[in-house]
Amino acid sequence: MRSRIESIRRALLGVSAFVLLAALAVAQKTPTIKARLDPMTVKLGGQASLFVEVENAQAGEIVALPTVEGLRFGPIGPPGMSSYTEIVNGRVSSKISLTWRIAVQPMQKGEYLIPPFTVRADGRDLVTRELRLLADEDFRGDELGLLEIDAPKEVWQGQPFTLEIRMGIETGIQGRLNRYDLALPWLGELGGLVELEDLPIPSNRSAGKILLNSRQELEVEGFGTRKVGNANFYVLRVRKRFLATRPGSFTFPTSHFEFGHRGDGFSRLLGGGSEDFAYFKRAPAFEVLVKPIPEEGRPIDWSGGIGTFESSAIPDRRDVVAGDSIKLTVEWTGEGNLEFFDAPDLARLDAFRAFRVYGTQDRRTPNRRAVTYDLAPIEASVTEIPAVPLQIFDTATGRYAAVATKPVPIRVRPLVGATGLTSAAPAATTTVDLRDIQTRAEDDAPPAAPSGSALGAVAAAILAGWLALRAWVRRRGDPDAPRERARRRARRELERALRGARTAEEQARAVHAFLAARSGETPEAWAGRDPVAWARSLAAESRRIRPEDADALRQLFARLDAAIWGPANGTKLDERDVLALADRVAAGGL
Repeated sequence: MRSRIESIRRALLGVSAFVLLAALAVAQKTPTIKARLDPMTVKLGGQASLFVEVENAQAGEIVALPTVEGLRFGPIGPPGMSSYTEIVNGRVSSKISLTWRIAVQPMQKGEYLIPPFTVRADGRDLVTRELRLLADEDFRGDELGLLEIDAPKEVWQGQPFTLEIRMGIETGIQGRLNRYDLALPWLGELGGLVELEDLPIPSNRSAGKILLNSRQELEVEGFGTRKVGNANFYVLRVRKRFLATRPGSFTFPTSHFEFGHRGDGFSRLLGGGSEDFAYFKRAPAFEVLVKPIPEEGRPIDWSGGIGTFESSAIPDRRDVVAGDSIKLTVEWTGEGNLEFFDAPDLARLDAFRAFRVYGTQDRRTPNRRAVTYDLAPIEASVTEIPAVPLQIFDTATGRYAAVATKPVPIRVRPLVGATGLTSAAPAATTTVDLRDIQTRAEDDAPPAAPSGSALGAVAAAILAGWLALRAWVRRRGDPDAPRERARRRARRELERALRGARTAEEQARAVHAFLAARSGETPEAWAGRDPVAWARSLAAESRRIRPEDADALRQLFARLDAAIWGPANGTKLDERDVLALADRVAAGGL
């Protein structure tokens, strides 16, 4: 009995320690908020659900829901809490999220806009975005429209996947339509799901643009005509790519395709145009299961690669003199996160000790990664370029594996008149020049020692100066305190970090470190932070940041995210623009 009680006690202590560690990890991150409606289009008499999710917060409350004429909101219950582990590019972190679910019922037909409202989380005020809800008396369009979404049943954490969305219009009514709106209520609102750059559409297959969630345009691909039953449909296609950073089951709510005609008021006034009408086609909700990447068997030098990869290595030449440059292009293809893993650093591999590595050029696409290494063999004894290994998690087998290129035979001829290059230059030695010889005889007499009274006066002066300095410091703040030193160094260290940054991701880390030093926080506090919302929360504090500077920071963060995750494939921003904004923010008082 005693051993059983002891086991239960240990288990409770373990759970308490886990919760404490998770809370400490969350406490260093800024809360973020997302809100969505499911569905965005409902029949009159039905209801939708308003989901509000806050990440990186342990406690929160919805201050007040907005009042919208014609809408009835259900009661606000307590939020559900969940904790999870997130992996982004091989880096692991812990998060906690709070989720509220509130019923929303339209009382009459129409289009409703739910304005932003405030949620207080861990003492911070977070603001949702505006939401749109459409209520109609009946859904017409099941026979005249088509909406299908193909999605994988399950993927691995950190593995990119694609949703193929197909929309169709019955060819008999196609000529009467001038409005198309694809409603995806889950887009951008599912925590732990990162939207990647859409797959490109060939120019000869582009069918123009339609509305997406009634607020932005979306380019679609013409997919030809398809027969369903006795009707022919003109089909449009969109392929959207995502990456799940956390394990679990992701629910994608009901989606809608609205197609119809909407005339302008001027043409109706003149008696032209036709009557407004709209049809709706639904796609049911679906789930994608995200499996966690296992800890067991994870190599120390895991690259963060997830998928099924193949690799090859091609040099630009095979016959060189020792010290000559060889451009070795290593290419990885297959299915996986080819855009995001860390390419091998050949200068760190023992197999490449007989080479000097001068630099790399990295090119990334969703289905191909190519890195060109600039190598130089040191000695004529080198007979091959060794295999280039990459540690990945193989999604086909569910295990970690090494993908390596084949060694490439080369011939290295000795440099004429030399024994070969060395891996490091010899250390310089110091010699004495004749001009350094001293021609004046030194005085053998010992220097005079200061008197005791002089020493006492100096000591008293030092003590008095120190006391005066401490009094001034207490009044004005210690300029030599670690935080103040970090503030003064922040601009210089940002410039140095930007100069050495190779990717937009490294630039983002440098910016976060700069802002952390200026605000007295940790760099992690700035990862994912909304500067505008943060600036509002400082209203009652002594620190200040101007609204226009906060908005400029928000735009900078968006540009960095686009460069890291988007088609720019990690291309750096102009460091002059980043430094100019840093100077502007610092001058504003941050």
